[in-house]
Amino acid sequence: MKALVIGPTFADFDLGYNKSIARALEHCGFETQIAEFFFTHPSGLVNRIRIDGAMLFNYRKYYDEYVAAFNRQVLDIYRASRPDLVFVVRGSKLSSESLDAMESAVKVLWCQDVIRRTGITAEQLRRYDLRYVFDASDVSWLATHENLDARFLPMGFDPEVFYPLDQSEKDIDLFFVGINYPNRRALLERLVN
Repeated sequence: MKALVIGPTFADFDLGYNKSIARALEHCGFETQIAEFFFTHPSGLVNRIRIDGAMLFNYRKYYDEYVAAFNRQVLDIYRASRPDLVFVVRGSKLSSESLDAMESAVKVLWCQDVIRRTGITAEQLRRYDLRYVFDASDVSWLATHENLDARFLPMGFDPEVFYPLDQSEKDIDLFFVGINYPNRRALLERLVN
């Protein structure tokens, strides 16, 4: 069985989601490939000015060209490998037309942000066979507003990235990674106390 993992990366930092998902699928017996899109824009000052700068003035030409080129690349990979499963993380850059062209594969979306903030359209959402969301409130929102089924799937961890260190001295009791919202800070202060 073959799988194609399509997901975001950042120009200056790779979160590792795509590789971790590919490893998990390989552990289940899939032969995997990864196609990554830049979360905002491709790296480089020129791209930042052409895409982000132009978008400030609602000029979408360069952004749309980037998205179209990405979709062509994904379809080339899809046609060459004919995967059984297409696993898409976030999905905002993958067009409805590209998803339609992947008719022989099971298409799965895992939206690792609140779905209303991802830029994914209802038409894109409808193209997926399965939809998983990181925010549990999206399950009812999708059912109510889009008449679509979804399941809650929180983040897990990749044992190749996160693992115990032998002979390490523990000097931290609680570690938090995330944005320091006031309600989170209050919860963390209660835990510390």
